[in-house]
Formats: sequence, C-alpha cells, structure tokens
Amino acid sequence: VSRITGSPPGYIGYGDRTPLLSFIEDNSSGVILLDEIEKASDEVLKTIMELINTGIIKDTTGKSYNARNFLFILTSNVSFSEKKRKKKLGFEKEEEESPKTAKQMVEDSKEFAPEIIGRIHAITKFSELSEESRKEIASKLIGELIARLKVNHPDLETEQSILEEYIKEAALKYDKSGVRPVKAFIETTIKNRLLSGRKL
Repeated sequence: VSRITGSPPGYIGYGDRTPLLSFIEDNSSGVILLDEIEKASDEVLKTIMELINTGIIKDTTGKSYNARNFLFILTSNVSFSEKKRKKKLGFEKEEEESPKTAKQMVEDSKEFAPEIIGRIHAITKFSELSEESRKEIASKLIGELIARLKVNHPDLETEQSILEEYIKEAALKYDKSGVRPVKAFIETTIKNRLLSGRKL
C-alpha cells in the first residue's frame, strides 16, 4: 500500500509523492492501468477499489488527490473454463460472446469478491492468441533485439533459416502469463549465441 499512498510517518520517504499520486496530481485526466490485479493483496485491492469508487485518494499525510476524470483499466489472468473454439486476436469480440458472458466468467472464477465485481463498469475478455499471432510477436521481438545489438555490433550476421527456427521455438514459450517468457527466451538465447561468437 505504501507504493500507492506513500510511506507512513517515521519511515524514509514520508511526505514524498508516489508515482501514482504524482501522475494524478500532474494531469487533469488520464488512463491508469493496473496489471494482474488478482495478485494484489486484500489491503491493496481495498485501497484501489475505494479510489475507483470515490475518485479520491489520500496520501499518508492526509492530502487528497482527485482522480474522478481518470479511466482505470484492470487486467487479470483469471482462468476461464470454456469450450475450445476458434480464437481471435486481442479484444476483438467473438460472435457468441457478450459483456454479460464475460462478467459471468469472472464471477465463476471466484477470484474476486462480488462487491469488487459490482464496482467494475465493464468486463471484456482478451482472447487467447493464436499460433500465428504468437509467431508474429516473436518475430517482432527478435527483430527489435537484433536492431539494438547491431548498434554496437554492426558486423553482426544473421541467417534467416536460424531466425525462423527461433521464431517457432519462441512462440511455444507463450503461456498464461503472456509474452514475458517469450521475450526472456529470445533475449537469453540470441545473446548467448552472440557472446559465443556464432552467427545468429
């Protein structure tokens, strides 16, 4: 909670604004993304829900911050139990899905208390990425890494056939936690090959 409202009296940093409070005070409106909200402790979740509900948050000195003109987006890796069907990328809706269905899925997951779900205005399911989409992401990440490496290694050589194998292997690292395992695999594997003096 101290990372949201600030350090308590007697602790280092007391009176200093947190990044969240600074963003709210320095901007009249904006979007605040709270990623993987299901990992938040009960105390943190309570603080966040009070902020969303009232639009006001106080720091540990008692100063109030007005967040009524801010949009809060909460993401979660809640596991959904549903029949397998053809997936679409991103927030694109599937024909049989509706906001009510998505909300029911969250309720059935038992990850959040009913009073918390009741404070959320809309729930949208982010569909699982297709195999092709995962490969596109892996390809983009590999391209970005190689571009960075070539700044200090202009003579760096790449072989398309090897890169294509990396793309396939990296795409398989995608899991429910998202693309982070994919990025970690790419950076580790390619950098190791670079350090070993072999072609990419």
